[in-house]
Amino acid sequence: MINIDTRLRKVFRKCFGRISEKSEELTKDNMDVWDSLTHIKLIMEIENEFEIVIDPEAIPQLHTNFNAIDKYLEAYECKK
Repeated sequence: MINIDTRLRKVFRKCFGRISEKSEELTKDNMDVWDSLTHIKLIMEIENEFEIVIDPEAIPQLHTNFNAIDKYLEAYECKK
């Protein structure tokens, strides 16, 4: 089974094109293309890829970086 990190990188590539291999570089501040519209697309792609519904109250917290989203998904998987 493909792990969360690999699947999330696939989603990031789909939304942002070429991405850094260093997850700490995948931040809203380092990626000019990460605007509010792209963020909504990212959330929708994550929901599709992981077959989940992200709590709307969590969405602003996920508008920061790859690692925050990865942690959220790991916590979500633990709740299943």
